[in-house]
Amino acid sequence: MGSIEIMNWLQAGANAGDPIRGPLYVAAFVIGGLYSVLFEGAII
Repeated sequence: MGSIEIMNWLQAGANAGDPIRGPLYVAAFVIGGLYSVLFEGAII
């Protein structure tokens, strides 16, 4: 599974109200955002 497939799987769970995949999707989204900000060299 690539990262896109994992995000799609987590999003599907979040949309279905899955109590485990929902928070994981949010966490993955936040971590992904921070990761891209760090690698783009942006300063918060």
